[in-house]
Amino acid sequence: MVVSNLLGCVASGDAALAVLAPAIESFALLTNGYRQFRMNWTASNTVAEASIDFTNWQELPGLGWTTNSLEVRDPETNALHRFYRTKLP
Repeated sequence: MVVSNLLGCVASGDAALAVLAPAIESFALLTNGYRQFRMNWTASNTVAEASIDFTNWQELPGLGWTTNSLEVRDPETNALHRFYRTKLP
């Protein structure tokens, strides 16, 4: 692989990239109508968001981290369906 810019170029051997997608480990509908779930993820600054239309996203409150997992609670109780995503800020 060769990387270059205005100052010159550098050659290196092949690099390997692994992308680990988050996965939902558990999901529960609580008695107050909230949805709560835990996702495995390794970055402690991961943000979970929810949407009803894939256009407008709302950040969800994180309940805390346990060993490489983010626990999230969705306080929206009136939506028939919700979509979730994670991202790094």
